[in-house]
Amino acid sequence: MTSLSTVKDATIPPPGFATLDEAHQEMLDCARYGDVEDLRQLLCHPSVSVNHAAPGSGNTALHLACANGEAGCVEVVLARPDAEHRSNESGNYPLHYASLNGHLACVNKLLERFKDIDVLAKNEFGKSSLTEGFKSEVTEVVGALLEHDSSTEDKLLQGVPTPETVEANQLLSLDLPPRLQIRELSMTTPDSPFTSSTSLDSTGQSVWSCSIVAARFFASREFPPGSKILELGSGCGVPGLAVSCSTKTSSESSVLLSDFNPRTLDNLRHNAGLNAKGRRSKSVDVANVDWSDPKTHVPGCTHLLGCDLVYTPEIVAPLLSAVEGCSESGTTMMYSGPTGGRAGIEDFLKGMEEGGWKLEDHRLAGEDEVKNPLESGDEDMAFLCFQELKDMEWGLWLWVKE
Repeated sequence: MTSLSTVKDATIPPPGFATLDEAHQEMLDCARYGDVEDLRQLLCHPSVSVNHAAPGSGNTALHLACANGEAGCVEVVLARPDAEHRSNESGNYPLHYASLNGHLACVNKLLERFKDIDVLAKNEFGKSSLTEGFKSEVTEVVGALLEHDSSTEDKLLQGVPTPETVEANQLLSLDLPPRLQIRELSMTTPDSPFTSSTSLDSTGQSVWSCSIVAARFFASREFPPGSKILELGSGCGVPGLAVSCSTKTSSESSVLLSDFNPRTLDNLRHNAGLNAKGRRSKSVDVANVDWSDPKTHVPGCTHLLGCDLVYTPEIVAPLLSAVEGCSESGTTMMYSGPTGGRAGIEDFLKGMEEGGWKLEDHRLAGEDEVKNPLESGDEDMAFLCFQELKDMEWGLWLWVKE
């Protein structure tokens, strides 16, 4: 291993690199993807600046390691005595990224190393690390930030939000004539947002990466006059609202957004109102649909939409029941979700086949479906908000009821 003390010319790139720019890009990639040993080797060379910022975003190795929860890389970066906790072009510090994504180990390492860190320092969007920590819903992260010396009572009384009040609006550009404006809320079950209890499930209060993929897939299809479109488990409503605003949706069609959690339903109504001017469908309504209660099912739908609805095996049977109760012969069901990492997804796919649904289209999401959805085009914010969008493999399914 090359030692700092043995290299005299700090302008010479490390061995194996033609230029310092190449070495710095490799350093950023190592930090982002958790290549601890390669990162350690690079940072042993004095010509490699540990605080090098990526052009455009201003992200350093510390930003990227914290965003992805690569605690080992954070430790390697902080081993350099000249490592700094600096903001990027959007005013985000590494602590913003670690806090938002709930990476407790990274948060603790930053708080321990940088004694003058300010957990209430705001980015250009007016969000502090503490605010982002509330949004992560990881109680240990929130606790660590609240206990820090910079989180003083006087500052907190000046308006730092509580978990019940944190909300944010996303402006999404999904290749539709209008933009979509979507309000997110903090999740109300921080210890277990994913639950088989629909009344407690708070996953629908945030915009997830899959909803972006689903919105683009669904809105690319034709919805002829008379279409009765129901989105199951709408959450914030991104896919269903995208369909309602699509030029391929007939003005003689209706869109029904559904969920069960009362707070999620209230937010759905709010988001439907935000996007009323861009609507092309005849109507957009919101309904309480409990998959386990046939009395709440909506019979006779021509189209069913679903986005990443399966994440526990227990949820499969109620979901299949709702699909059956809301469909008829000829109904089209469109679904989007990750191809792996979701318990119960194979049972769901098998259940669709056994339930008389003919699979007519199945493919992986393409580049156009996973590109940056933010209207601002801010790649830094897109990376922060939708890390899984380009890192995961997304499947797209279309069935027709026989």
